[in-house]
Amino acid sequence: MALLVIDVQREFCDPRHPERRGNAETVRISNRIAMTVPKFRSAGIPVYAIYYDETLLLEPHQVDWFKFRPAPGDILVPKNRNSAFEGSPIKEILEKNGYRTLLTCGFNRSSCVYATARDARKAGFDVLLLSDLTGNDNTPHSLARLDFKYLARKGAAIADSATVLDNPPLASIFSKANARNTDPAGERLPGGFSLRSTMRALGSAIGHSFSPFK
Repeated sequence: MALLVIDVQREFCDPRHPERRGNAETVRISNRIAMTVPKFRSAGIPVYAIYYDETLLLEPHQVDWFKFRPAPGDILVPKNRNSAFEGSPIKEILEKNGYRTLLTCGFNRSSCVYATARDARKAGFDVLLLSDLTGNDNTPHSLARLDFKYLARKGAAIADSATVLDNPPLASIFSKANARNTDPAGERLPGGFSLRSTMRALGSAIGHSFSPFK
């Protein structure tokens, strides 16, 4: 299981940026992301910090993060398309590291987060969108207010971060999930847990049945 933090950058989130795309929602959610992501790290969930870079030439220290900051150990992945699965090697990176279950958050919910989650489902990943950690900037989005519905149709789950982090049965599973999945057939994790049992517990907690892409 891995957490994708998508495009938490000044250009999209900071109202003072020259692009003027940020708003009260992006500031509020960026702050919430900055406060919540460390809890996932503490639970042993690896963090993939995905950022937009049209040229793919930015050095990591040049990325204009907003509120959120990657920590040592986070994996930084640049992309140059809305979907990280089109504009970056994230699929290959995740598969190499053995992760097939993704938690997603960031900006914009109706654009890059939606496209990444949709394409992750197409690629066979289980996806859960953290509803309280994603939002939209001032750019008009054709999917606004419909993105949750569309993702649910594609088999993605939707839940807030507290439901995922604070559910006692899941906490014990997350604490074991900080190592690479070394058995693709059984999807076995350290401590005797499996990704399948993790997803069953997660699905039970949020009332969702994970299923193949539709």
